[in-house]
Amino acid sequence: GKSNAKTNGLMFSLDAKEAVTLSSLDVEGKKDGASQVTVYALQGDYEGNEFNEGAWERVFDHSVSLQQNVATNIGQFDKEVAIAAGERVSLFVFSKNGLRMSTNTGSLRKAHEDNSLVMYDGLAFKKEFNKVEQNGQWSTSVNYYASSKNKNVEEMRISSMEEEETA
Repeated sequence: GKSNAKTNGLMFSLDAKEAVTLSSLDVEGKKDGASQVTVYALQGDYEGNEFNEGAWERVFDHSVSLQQNVATNIGQFDKEVAIAAGERVSLFVFSKNGLRMSTNTGSLRKAHEDNSLVMYDGLAFKKEFNKVEQNGQWSTSVNYYASSKNKNVEEMRISSMEEEETA
């Protein structure tokens, strides 16, 4: 798929099968160079809060050196995001200079699943909390620690495995 300027942010949900802590994620840039990357978190589903910035907590807000079409880890969140077993959390990841993602998706379709988390397709934004451009799927990984693991030993990753149209 072709890169288009309309996707700078993706809002998506994760369901926890066990207690987990989200710690970091990878961002795939649309071009080489620094971009301000902001990550917001919301306990529960994003529906009803798509445009309500005040409902979200900013857990990361830094300039990150990104590469075009290459997944780059942004570093640890300033504030880790805990999800209790059986609960849902929503993330909104925004990169001012563009965020590559898959767009050949259905709304809130299950994108990927591992032993700890279920990741869903979400909503693509051009501007923060402004207007939904289309559906989107997180095309890289989110890093987390599972409660059943020793946090110091293993940081887990959930990635979207689907090779589909990217935008």
